[in-house]
Amino acid sequence: MLRNLILLTFLGFAVGLNAQTVFRVTANGITTEYGFEVAEFGGQLPDSVNSYDLILANNGVNNSQGCDTILPVTGKIVLVDRGTCSFIQKALKAQRAGAVMAIICNNQGGDDIFPPGGFDPAVTIPTIMVGQNDCIKIKMNLSGSKAKFIFEDPTNDTQIHYYEDFDSGPDGWTTKGLSNASDTFVWTKNGVSNGVISYVGGLGSLIIDAPSKNNGSMLFDAAFLTTQGDTNNIPGGPAPYARRYGELISPVINCSTFNSVTLKFFEAIATLNSFDNGTSSYATSIDGGATWSNPVEINTDLQPNETTPRGKFLKIELPQLANQAQARIKFIFDSDFYAWIIDDVYLLGKSPVDIEVQDKQFFFPFNYATPASQITTDTSTFSANLANLGSLDISNLTLRAQLFSSTGALLHNDSLVIANLPSGARDTTFSLPKSFVPGKLDPGVYFIVYSVEPPPGSPDDADPTNNVRIQEFIVTTNLYSKDDGLNTSQGIRAANGGDYFFGNLYYTSTDWNANDKFSASNVTFGAFMVQADGMLKGKSVTIYLAELLPSVDRDFNNFDVNKAITDNPDQIKIVGFATHEFTEDQSEIAEETLLDFVNFTDNVPLKKGTRYLLGVSYKDAASKAYHFIESDIQYYYIGTLLYAGGQWGGSSDAPVMRMELEISTPVDEVALPEQTLQLMPNPASDYIRAQVNFDKLTNANFVIADINGRVLQLHTKKGVLKETFEFDTHNLAPGTYLMRISTDDGTKTKKFIIQR
Repeated sequence: MLRNLILLTFLGFAVGLNAQTVFRVTANGITTEYGFEVAEFGGQLPDSVNSYDLILANNGVNNSQGCDTILPVTGKIVLVDRGTCSFIQKALKAQRAGAVMAIICNNQGGDDIFPPGGFDPAVTIPTIMVGQNDCIKIKMNLSGSKAKFIFEDPTNDTQIHYYEDFDSGPDGWTTKGLSNASDTFVWTKNGVSNGVISYVGGLGSLIIDAPSKNNGSMLFDAAFLTTQGDTNNIPGGPAPYARRYGELISPVINCSTFNSVTLKFFEAIATLNSFDNGTSSYATSIDGGATWSNPVEINTDLQPNETTPRGKFLKIELPQLANQAQARIKFIFDSDFYAWIIDDVYLLGKSPVDIEVQDKQFFFPFNYATPASQITTDTSTFSANLANLGSLDISNLTLRAQLFSSTGALLHNDSLVIANLPSGARDTTFSLPKSFVPGKLDPGVYFIVYSVEPPPGSPDDADPTNNVRIQEFIVTTNLYSKDDGLNTSQGIRAANGGDYFFGNLYYTSTDWNANDKFSASNVTFGAFMVQADGMLKGKSVTIYLAELLPSVDRDFNNFDVNKAITDNPDQIKIVGFATHEFTEDQSEIAEETLLDFVNFTDNVPLKKGTRYLLGVSYKDAASKAYHFIESDIQYYYIGTLLYAGGQWGGSSDAPVMRMELEISTPVDEVALPEQTLQLMPNPASDYIRAQVNFDKLTNANFVIADINGRVLQLHTKKGVLKETFEFDTHNLAPGTYLMRISTDDGTKTKKFIIQR
């Protein structure tokens, strides 16, 4: 799966502005803040009003791992070292010793932290992990030290019209069950759902860590309404399940003196978001609830089976409530699972400065995943959408675009001064002046960071958490993909279930020598059918790889939108194909080897600097299948094509339609002299040196591939004569590999061995 290629650790620079809870330790009169991750099990973090003694776990013989026993630590926070036994075992031992909380000290990785995993309802105390380096600092001054958790709202709201924290009950808010009289929001003191279904990182309950912790919140517990806490009541078969539909309605709020109204509330939500999409939404009324606006869906970025981890603030402007004496709002849950918890509801005035980099970035480069051998000439440009949610026009605002490697190395830095962004501006697109030509990029994850900076001297931004947006792409050894393999459970098909073709555009680099030869080998795609349409199993589809001929304009202005992929030889040349019959009942991710369309042999030779369309044709009984897409990656240029209803169109979503590359043959068709390439040491370990010998200055490409020809690395060198180059091989597993040097005059391929 593609997700295995994604580097999950983002090093080198900090972008985490969304943290709500701060962990502070006071020792010897000095207070220090430490980073942490909350475990997937256990209770809420302690109330911020309390300060707790810190103590190191001890089993009686100075072992602090907490795996056998922990001496009494009643009413204290206990530090437990990682190792030997599970995180849950450590938390249970701490709980039985009377601790109010467990801190697991990481024993490796320096500053590395992650949420301790697992689920056990027996664990009721909160548990966090603190990094190795921070734990060393805490332990150095442990005697007499105290710890405290402070919830800090990172926004700077100045004008509060209305506030409700549900501290003693619903406090005038009412609830109504629409699908069933019992399908209502209920007041809960502890902010924890009663769910029994394991979801979202292993949690069986949804937990809210609101600013007003442990003093009440409103909960719609759809999973509990269906199961009553009994796993035997979980519905069988695929979704959708019976819907749960209920409302939470505010009392009448007098907004007659408010010239602007912004709704802000804290929520934790997890919805199944099955095929027909569960929703969370809000509506407003200006006549005391006699009539209501149409519901407006929120949390649209929430993917299937995702949650807002332990809660987040959401802000929505409601100009329709300004100067209204009979204003009301309501929240609406409409889904099958799981739960929605709401707390700390505000109506705010408009802040003077509130700039947002909107979560609608123009995705660059052309794919989420591109082989290192093909990304070299994939020129990227940078654009972002900005909004001004404040009351002031902002002059001389700086928009910045930066590109970082996974190690935090800055590869590209550009900025644009925006003369004026008027109050109320939305979806305003700005393009930065510089482009980026990748050249040689090593396989790994890369981050594009967009940020805005108000001019010096301006008031503080009301919500600095939305001043930065990050999108990532990866450079792979041999894989093209538009999706990142993480959230691909939605789908697209033709209207009314008619025949359709759906696929991705992929480009090869122009940076090949005459004797570079790459082939498309395996393809991966996915589809599903909803139960009402029958079974996916037994349905057959055809995969096509087609070359878009040079006669097709880059902007597709002259493309014949009425001719199918098999009916337009003047613009589309089919070069490869495969067929697949689904074997799974309802849903399947499939892999096939492409066949050359002319010779019917495995793998399809590619050309340099060429556009290819890779897609699947769904016909007849298979046309009711939905092709998997990933909707949280959006492409704002023509990167995906859909043919349905007799016409071509585009899609901004990312279809699951991936393609792998190989070198065409391990045999040199036009062989360079033997002395052209010498490898040393051989066997190698962490590096291999390539000594080259040319009679004239030569442009050369070096390809490292596995023994089957799968491309692992490509390195381009210009103006080579007699030189030695060193290539990093420490990530290669022991085994036999190929190195090929290619020039316009021919190639030379040699084997080498990695041995450790």
